[in-house]
Amino acid sequence: MPIAWAICEERVRKVALAHFEMKMYGSYLPSEMALRPLTNRVLETTEERVRFTQCYRKSAEEENSASARQKLSE
Repeated sequence: MPIAWAICEERVRKVALAHFEMKMYGSYLPSEMALRPLTNRVLETTEERVRFTQCYRKSAEEENSASARQKLSE
């Protein structure tokens, strides 16, 4: 793995952890616009930001579908 890619992966992990902590402590706003300042501060390149946004959207979609499945099973 190229060093630059490893650095990108580490930044993505840091942002994901920060978002998880915000959600756990109640200061989480589940909107991409609210997350953008934090994301831009940690992720330095456009490629990293695009990749993170794709991951964020995918995890949000998975969370929404899991919650919909749970409601259907109740």
